[in-house]
Amino acid sequence: MTFGKAVSTVLLRKYCCFSGRASRSEFWWFQLFAILLMLALGSWEILCDVVTMDMYWAMTGVLFLIHYALLLPSAGVWIRRLHDRGKSGVSCAVTIGCGEILFLWHYANEIAIYSRLFSRYSLYGSSIRVFLLIVSLLGCVAGLYSLWQSLFKGTDGPNAYGPDPLA
Repeated sequence: MTFGKAVSTVLLRKYCCFSGRASRSEFWWFQLFAILLMLALGSWEILCDVVTMDMYWAMTGVLFLIHYALLLPSAGVWIRRLHDRGKSGVSCAVTIGCGEILFLWHYANEIAIYSRLFSRYSLYGSSIRVFLLIVSLLGCVAGLYSLWQSLFKGTDGPNAYGPDPLA
């Protein structure tokens, strides 16, 4: 599968599809697309000489919206990739859930600090630190397992999740 075909398949035909199987090429081409898109949009601050707070918050909002626009197709292609290996998508769901908790915590923290609602240290009580550490470790372990499983060839022929995508 080519880069363009993988991106169009995931975004147009299987936007919110969690059933079936995805080939390695579909998964990795879409991941490359998502990474390049976020890098291109995230590098705006480096490319601009002067960044006002209004521009910063506007671009942060755009990045936030694009992140959530890509969340479902990314999760879908990742779960379908695990299905191609004959594995459940639970580890992917755990990884995404933990990642979203950390993502939202980061933005809530940033908003609170920039709007001067709290100091940086009052947002990090000891119980919050322990919770964030546990979420980070759980997300990393599940993510590494899912990523490891995504590297290998899928099962030949049909499996419990559907027909072989390469057939």
